[in-house]
Amino acid sequence: MKENMEIQKLMNLCEKLPEINHAYILNCNFCELIPTTSLTD
Repeated sequence: MKENMEIQKLMNLCEKLPEINHAYILNCNFCELIPTTSLTD
């Protein structure tokens, strides 16, 4: 349960990151699960 919350938190963070932080996104393993279309929303 706790792990799921951590993953969700990371995914939410990644979704909110501006495209300018693309380098950080590339370093975020969980972000690979999120389609790039989320970044341009």
